[in-house]
Amino acid sequence: MKRLFALTAAAVAAFGLAACESGTPRDASSEGGIPMGDFVLVGIGADAVPTRNVRLNLVPGGLSGEGPCNSYRGTLSTKFPAFRVQEMTWTDMSCRLNIETRLEERYFHALTQANQAVYEGGVLKLMGPTYLTFEPGRPATQEELQAAAAAQLAGQNALQLQPLQ
Repeated sequence: MKRLFALTAAAVAAFGLAACESGTPRDASSEGGIPMGDFVLVGIGADAVPTRNVRLNLVPGGLSGEGPCNSYRGTLSTKFPAFRVQEMTWTDMSCRLNIETRLEERYFHALTQANQAVYEGGVLKLMGPTYLTFEPGRPATQEELQAAAAAQLAGQNALQLQPLQ
């Protein structure tokens, strides 16, 4: 049973790591100490976002990205490291799952309430009543997730075929 739990934990970790690229944002420019470029959401307040399916792209004076269901675009009324969304629009697609709807609602609410950006140790935090935590990179594509799942499944099958010692 412990071995099954360890394999399940390893699979979850592999999918989490496969869901984003490591490193710094692709755009090498910065404003007020905040790098511009792509970030993937990893936390809302004290809650982790294990699906890592929300992207934020920062540019001077604006932002854009995709949530689990909708894409969005906005303008900022301040220069970094201050942060204030002046105007934001998004598509109006229905989410397949209630958990996706709740994630997107919490994300958009926290994003529009944020008032400061902090970048330390390779992590971007947008601070407000609720803080958002991002890592540089982008969410994985469906093809990348499927490849990671296939590789993980192949690894589990190989482990199951080995004799127990």
